[in-house]
Amino acid sequence: MTSNECCTIFNRRVEGEERREVFEPTVLSGICWQGGGAMRDRKQPTDGNLEIFIPFSAHSSRRYAPPRAYAAAPAECWTLREGDLICRGAFSSPVASVRALLESGCEAAIIMSVSENDFGSEALRHWEVCAR
Repeated sequence: MTSNECCTIFNRRVEGEERREVFEPTVLSGICWQGGGAMRDRKQPTDGNLEIFIPFSAHSSRRYAPPRAYAAAPAECWTLREGDLICRGAFSSPVASVRALLESGCEAAIIMSVSENDFGSEALRHWEVCAR
């Protein structure tokens, strides 16, 4: 697996009394992005889906936290969870909606599932993200 691309995770959070949705970006480098090859039941590819491999050692300006820990300190970390957005390339500005991100012209998708593969050596440990 060649991990020479970057992506941006947009974690959804709600802020303020008006409960406005904001998608906070985190750029990750050293990932592997594969289009059209996501697996259904680990056997058959599903057309139009994406499969993104993110090594535990991927570079980021913030630390990773599991979804529950992220909810407690969203400004300090990033997470991977269903319903958040992932975009190919580096984007540093928060977006106000899914529509705004898609209209920006980037290759974006909604995270559908996350699998944590923490077996083997440090070089093998990664998250497998399926998105569409």
